[in-house]
This record gives sequence, structure tokens and C-alpha cells, in this order.
Amino acid sequence: MTASLRTFSMALIALVLTATLSFAEDAPANKGVTGTWKWQQQGRNGAVDITLKLKQEGDKVTGTLSGMGNQEQEITDGVVKGSEVTFKVVRDMNGQKMTTTYTCSIDGDSIKGKSETVTTREIDGKRSND
Repeated sequence: MTASLRTFSMALIALVLTATLSFAEDAPANKGVTGTWKWQQQGRNGAVDITLKLKQEGDKVTGTLSGMGNQEQEITDGVVKGSEVTFKVVRDMNGQKMTTTYTCSIDGDSIKGKSETVTTREIDGKRSND
């Protein structure tokens, strides 16, 4: 193989690898659950804007959820398995601890699932650029 053909082959391989890595970084499935997610759910006094901020590290998830009672709450027990994320939020309601369990599925920039405390609420939201 001549030197110029070898140089051309190496440059072509480098170009293909760069394009492949660039595409993989931009693919929605590779974003994981990290990001800000927003949706509305019914509260006692009408619709409430919910904001969920998640950070994924391996199969662990940390973050906050705000909207209900205008408070930002830390999430606990956050886990990712494939496209499913589960976590809990513990709220103090007049001296009583109430735990809400969230089970969601993430597909690109969409999040769907449910939250369960005493009642079950559906989640249908989108990733935000905030």
C-alpha cells in the first residue's frame, strides 16, 4: 500500500469515527434522564406546574421536584433501569411524613408515568431547555 493511500485510508477512518461519535452524542436516547422535565397535574386549587430536575450518574438518579405547595423537594431512592426511572419524594404535611413514589418511562424528550401517594396521578411531560 502506498503512503498516500494509507494516509487517505486513515483520514477516512478518522472521519467516520468522528461522525459516528457526533451522532451518538446528539441522539435523544443517549441523553439519559438528566435534565429538566415539566408537566401539569391537578391540585386542590386547579392545575399545578411541576418541574423535575434530574441528574443521572450510572444507574443512580438525584434531583429535585417542585410545584406542589410551591416547595422544592429532594428526591430519594432514584434508580434508572433502561428507559424507566423511579424515585420517591417525602413531604412533611403538618408534622406527618407523606411519601410519593414516582414511576416514569422516558422516551427521548418525553416523560410519562405516574405518581402514587394516597391517589395516583398520571405524568405526561417534556424535557425543558431551562
